[in-house]
Amino acid sequence: MNPAKSRPPQTYAAWMLAVLLSMALVPDLEAAAIREEVFAIVPGWNLIHIDGEPLVKDLSQALVGVDWGSLWTWVPPGAGESGGRWVVQHRDAPAFLDTLVGLVGSTSYLLFARSAGSLKVKAYVRPRRAALRGGAFQLFSPAVSASSPPTLAGYFSRPGVKEHLMDVYELAGGAYRRVGAGDALRAGAAYWVLVNQDLPAPDPVRVQFGLGGLRFDSQVTVAEIEIDVVASSVTRQMNLRAVPSADGRSTADWLVIQAAGGSLQGAGGGGTVSIDVPPDQTRVRVAVRAERTGVVSAGTLGQGAVIDAVLPDGRVTVSAELTSPLRQGIWIGEAVLAEVERPSFHGGGLAPASRLPVSLIFEIPIAGSPRLLPCLQVEAQRDGRKRAYRMEEALFQAPVELQGTLAADGTSGVLTGSVRLAPADPSNPYRHRYHPEHGLGYDLTRSFKLDFGAQGPAEEGPENPLATVGVLGGVYEEELRGLAQEPIRVRGAFRLRHLAEGTAVPCAAQ
Repeated sequence: MNPAKSRPPQTYAAWMLAVLLSMALVPDLEAAAIREEVFAIVPGWNLIHIDGEPLVKDLSQALVGVDWGSLWTWVPPGAGESGGRWVVQHRDAPAFLDTLVGLVGSTSYLLFARSAGSLKVKAYVRPRRAALRGGAFQLFSPAVSASSPPTLAGYFSRPGVKEHLMDVYELAGGAYRRVGAGDALRAGAAYWVLVNQDLPAPDPVRVQFGLGGLRFDSQVTVAEIEIDVVASSVTRQMNLRAVPSADGRSTADWLVIQAAGGSLQGAGGGGTVSIDVPPDQTRVRVAVRAERTGVVSAGTLGQGAVIDAVLPDGRVTVSAELTSPLRQGIWIGEAVLAEVERPSFHGGGLAPASRLPVSLIFEIPIAGSPRLLPCLQVEAQRDGRKRAYRMEEALFQAPVELQGTLAADGTSGVLTGSVRLAPADPSNPYRHRYHPEHGLGYDLTRSFKLDFGAQGPAEEGPENPLATVGVLGGVYEEELRGLAQEPIRVRGAFRLRHLAEGTAVPCAAQ
């Protein structure tokens, strides 16, 4: 096989521009549904299809581990043109011969490999908009199950489609062969397909949803998708399964799938849920709910999952993303301690005490656990000039990581942490380097808890209803050990406000 190399027409230039734009405009999502596709590569030519938007577009990085010689893709003809064009990148040839910029989403490729291997590609899940144009062969990749793929006739069984299918060829053993009506299709493979008229929706299974997939946050907790299937004379089984995003940090157990007539639990936990589709039914409505909306592990900004709906004659994939409106960044405020535990002969308990304000600097980083900071470097405008200020938190001399979970809207969740002041610690307040009896302080341990959304008995509600907008609040509790035989416990309300992005950065304690 020797695809012709020639100077591309104007349509090819437009296609190249689209490739460059897609490489630059892939969104940096807080949560994204990413799927990993695995292709078995044989020596010689391999015709494969990459569905979705690849994370790695540079070929030298994307094809690591594969002994490849060249990668080709077919640019379909534009309106009024008789044929398309091949674009290519050679592994060992001079760069000026290459006309393929990099990988682009939902595209079929012809890969020449020198030896057998395995190609793994991670890609953002994007809506399928595959269509077939009449009058010319074109590359088309059916969305089918790898374990139980349908036949060619079964896949192209939609009325208005099967009558217009002419020829289908696949690449096998280094040569093309015609695919018969009873031959099973291969998942991830691409085929040369010829139809006698334009077919905008040849797939037997289609899904109706938003262009960006399903997005959930604190405001949107339920979404509905409609799955269209071809008519059948028998009852079919639709299997639904939600798998975590291949980003390495997401889960899928926050998803609950519910169909008409019953609740289907467990699809997000790795199991498969089945729906019987009656013979006379061609549309299935499925509701997807974020069961634990906004509740994410500490340090995690969101969750991504891929929902697969598989029928005997086809398959459809939907992305589901859970984003947290509680943006990462820095929050400042204070806790007002108003209660202290006072042991007595009748038992302990918290009692009112003189109010003591304690400054708090709270950070939700891009990666890692939330933490309390000792100080900030803040930039502000004053008298028309930019000035830098240092804000310090007196009771914390080093960053303190917090453990626990926090709801996306900040209305619930508990974070806990602790800090130890050793007797010889320079910041121990009971150590005096010049006093002969106080060269070492007490061995102190401070354990504290931030209960978001809780309201303490001494807290007073704000009169202005807008006073809580953009504010995190709750109850602050601290336990101090090392000063007395029994621990000392204090409690009070805290309130934090979010600093504008880019105006403050953590600084090291001095």
